[in-house]
Amino acid sequence: MSDDSTPHFAITPEQRSRLVPNINVDSLERFLQIAGKSAQERDALMQFFMQTPGHNFYLMGPVSDPTLRELLDEIYAPTWEAWGADAIANSESPLPGRELARAKLMARKLPPSKD
Repeated sequence: MSDDSTPHFAITPEQRSRLVPNINVDSLERFLQIAGKSAQERDALMQFFMQTPGHNFYLMGPVSDPTLRELLDEIYAPTWEAWGADAIANSESPLPGRELARAKLMARKLPPSKD
């Protein structure tokens, strides 16, 4: 097994400190583990999620793999939640995770069941 085929990929504390706010880091680790076939690919993909002045971190091309699309939704749902219900309803942003965030916000508004 080469150094590039890690059994489990983990984002370092230093890398975590530079990530954009309001993302699901656990989902990002799973995304990078699957999408990045080598350490070099994972590092390149991670740049999309790093805080960089003037960088539109969410502008990634279409992803055809359903597992990766689902992980992108999970990664960015907290961003939508932080933006709030109005942004979820009205924003023209292409950022993934809108529907997942909408479902989470709706679930929080449901009254507890009387079991």
